[in-house]
Amino acid sequence: MTKAFELPESTRTRIIRSARRCFAAQGFAGTSTRQIAEEAKVAQSLLLYHFKSKEGLWREVMADSFRHALRVLNDAAIAEPSQSATDQLLAGVRAMVDICASDPDFHRLLIFESREPNQRFVWMVDSYFRQMVDRGANFIKAAQKEGTVREGDPYLLFYGLLSIIGSLFSLAPEMEIVTGRKPPSRDEVERVARPFLFRSF
Repeated sequence: MTKAFELPESTRTRIIRSARRCFAAQGFAGTSTRQIAEEAKVAQSLLLYHFKSKEGLWREVMADSFRHALRVLNDAAIAEPSQSATDQLLAGVRAMVDICASDPDFHRLLIFESREPNQRFVWMVDSYFRQMVDRGANFIKAAQKEGTVREGDPYLLFYGLLSIIGSLFSLAPEMEIVTGRKPPSRDEVERVARPFLFRSF
């Protein structure tokens, strides 16, 4: 039996990053495997051999992005488990800033997929996004009980927070053209996001 050819990790990473950029810029429908292969500088046949289809590659891109996001959020949550809910939420906000700063395409991907919910979107929500949203809403709810977070539906507040942080990074190129200023730093984004959520920051 012929042993299946294993894709070198460096090549796989390059393909995933190229696919992420393409999907974030043009959406799933507007992106072709040929375009991704050209971007990654690999043969289209190699890409399809390992990922089977465009949707298979898209799922790998989303899984890679969410694994990174959830790892960062988990690290923030367990860093100081004895902290108050407010302190843990603050750590979570910083983690969200780090996620969107290191991967601005993450927010763009979410926006593209939420425009026209379909089976891919349902898979993304069931596999990854729901647990991320539930965790964020639970942190907000706990901090509300401590009186440090504004009143309101914890889920709406989480989505508002994600929108603020994600947009400031994903729209940075547009902001630079319009305002002539450099993209915002992580500290600047955090200073904008905090007052939306907390009563006194």
